[in-house]
Amino acid sequence: MGTVLLTCPLTFETVSTGIETDAESFAHLPRTETLLDCPSCGGKHHLSEGAWLEEREIAKPRASAA
Repeated sequence: MGTVLLTCPLTFETVSTGIETDAESFAHLPRTETLLDCPSCGGKHHLSEGAWLEEREIAKPRASAA
């Protein structure tokens, strides 16, 4: 799983969309005119403009020493 991110075109900061998905689902998302509130500049930006998926590594549980 990962978070869909985009770059604010006004501040050039990376901002989270708050959308969590996996790589396969992200690859199949249709282009959309969805507007998202930007926490960096306070404006609204289109989700389809340059969004990418930042995947996180999932920590594997350590084997317990027995």
